Amino acid sequence: MKKSLRWLCVLAACWAALGCGISTPTPAPATSQPLEPAAPPTPTSAPAVDVPAAPPAGDTPTAPAVPTPITRPVGVKLLELHMTDAATGWAVGQIPGFSLEFVLRTADGGATWRDVTPAPVKSLSVQTDLATAAFFMDANRAWAVFGSQAPEPLATNEVVVWRTTDGGQNWEASQPLNIDGLQSEFFMPGEVVFTQELSGWVMVHLGAGMSHDYVAIYATRDGGVTWERMIDPQRGNLPMSCSKSGIQFLQWESGWVTGNCPGLMPGVYFYATQDGGKSWSGVDLPVPTNDPILLKDQTMCGLPHEPVFINGKSGYQVVQCLYVDANQAAQYLYTTQDSGANWSPRNLPAAYGEVFFLDELNGWFVGGADRDFIDGTKMYRTEDGGQNWWPLSTLIWSGPIQFVNPQVGWVIAKIDQASTLVKTTNGGQSWMDLKPVVIP
Repeated sequence: MKKSLRWLCVLAACWAALGCGISTPTPAPATSQPLEPAAPPTPTSAPAVDVPAAPPAGDTPTAPAVPTPITRPVGVKLLELHMTDAATGWAVGQIPGFSLEFVLRTADGGATWRDVTPAPVKSLSVQTDLATAAFFMDANRAWAVFGSQAPEPLATNEVVVWRTTDGGQNWEASQPLNIDGLQSEFFMPGEVVFTQELSGWVMVHLGAGMSHDYVAIYATRDGGVTWERMIDPQRGNLPMSCSKSGIQFLQWESGWVTGNCPGLMPGVYFYATQDGGKSWSGVDLPVPTNDPILLKDQTMCGLPHEPVFINGKSGYQVVQCLYVDANQAAQYLYTTQDSGANWSPRNLPAAYGEVFFLDELNGWFVGGADRDFIDGTKMYRTEDGGQNWWPLSTLIWSGPIQFVNPQVGWVIAKIDQASTLVKTTNGGQSWMDLKPVVIP
């Protein structure tokens, strides 16, 4: 997945059953010898620099404060990963002692990373803690927008979308997003998505409360130079109820917004647009054959992520459900072969976990029977599009998966509050801890 649910955690709009990420206590020993991620790296001695006071009248102004540069290798906690091949990739990550989620690049398969965050953003980060929402299209093209990590009133700083076409060496800022007349408690850019024809969308969270997540959606058709506000809480028909977990577009005419709405409405929060995001209509998903009433009542089901499309036709998404009376959970894989017009449900190997498909047939799943993974996890493999799964390895972690070919893949492996980046070169049978670091 190109985006995490950490925005919804900040909004406090996620419900406990589906969760905002994985909270796991130290598990019991696994049956094999799985990788145990290292403890979070020790913070550096370089805290964020204080913002200097304004100079007295008549004095020469001082240069704006800038973050302390990275002068030696330092451990990094990766939040989001997008590898474009076995060596090259992007990430969003946190470095101890800094108040910014950095945009990072690797050229050695994920072991070492370099900071390619736009310089003006790093200067701004000495004044406020900044979170990053990014979309990485290929090895060269990316877009990123930065906002406060905590809900706060709309800042006086203009909000822009940064874009690069040379792997982060140079960035250009868009025209500021239009906030005229926008009623909001805060302004938190949460999700960014682009299509190959360089149409793009940004979903911004504006307020939360009483089972609502108020959002605005901006769109561009010129690669991110200019942006138009398509909807906000005062205009448009996208329901503001329920927490929003993601946005996805295949092309200008076809897009979706997903969310979690536990027990508040029948079915799941799944809306589609055919006009670039100006108008939206609900999508009904078919019920699994083993639970024919699952989505008919006000069930505890939600969509933790936006749909993922492998090509112009084939895609998948996950539905997570909690059976409150039985204190049990289930997770279903929904696939499409017709660009999202129709979806078919299939069972996943475990009630909790993450899934990734390389193509229409080859996929991986890592997870376990309980939300905290007390009994450990397993990595599973499918070669028939999720109809059948078999276990590959016994582990003690879970997390977002990505493969670039049937043999080489990565997981941001999480145990409790610790995480690391692990890599496989044999299709998931065994994993090595890369202990990723950012280098000068």
